[in-house]
Amino acid sequence: MHTLILGWSRGGLGYVKTLLECLGSDVGTTFDLTTTKQNLEEKIKKAKSVEISSSVVPFINEPCFYDVNKIFITRDPMRVINSLVFHGMFHINSPATAFLHDNVKNIVKNVDITYTTCSYVYSWWQFLYAEDLKIFRLEDAPITLLDNLKSCGMSLHYNDKTLPYVPATVNSSYCKQLLRPSNLHADYQAKILTMLQKLQYHERVWLPRGGHAHYVTPEWHS
Repeated sequence: MHTLILGWSRGGLGYVKTLLECLGSDVGTTFDLTTTKQNLEEKIKKAKSVEISSSVVPFINEPCFYDVNKIFITRDPMRVINSLVFHGMFHINSPATAFLHDNVKNIVKNVDITYTTCSYVYSWWQFLYAEDLKIFRLEDAPITLLDNLKSCGMSLHYNDKTLPYVPATVNSSYCKQLLRPSNLHADYQAKILTMLQKLQYHERVWLPRGGHAHYVTPEWHS
């Protein structure tokens, strides 16, 4: 395995996978919710040269990943939170919630879905931020995203004329954006706002983005 592309569930990894496959890359999804510290070596043996995963994040500081090129793809965290809550991914009895409790310390149990979702998004950011990984934004233009991935040693062949078109709506849930930092649980309001600022998703003006294009306003991240 040469490259491991990481991020959040509902964070645009499906879009990145589709974009890379359109360029001929063979992209694996070996590290799913069945991943444990005990079966990492077994899964690595089955892994492809390029892997995409939102589930392997708690294990990325294991020795077996030391020589792997690790990249963190970000999407606007508030859109990630809204999408995860819309899909009900972290309801009390879900496999994702069980995985979170099994692999992350100090996660509060038996709380509402929004609280657990915030715990997931913030914990994953802490894991990835602590590793000082290369961080690329999903919202940048596709060619910018590919240029960034190529700069990390990925073998990609394209130019302005051969760049494949991948709709920004890949895997889109079209959910309403009802949650903002100001109406999250008090435990996470300041944490999520700080994360937005450090990842440069806290905007003061209207600002269009390429790729998964969204317009954000001061009210959206208030």
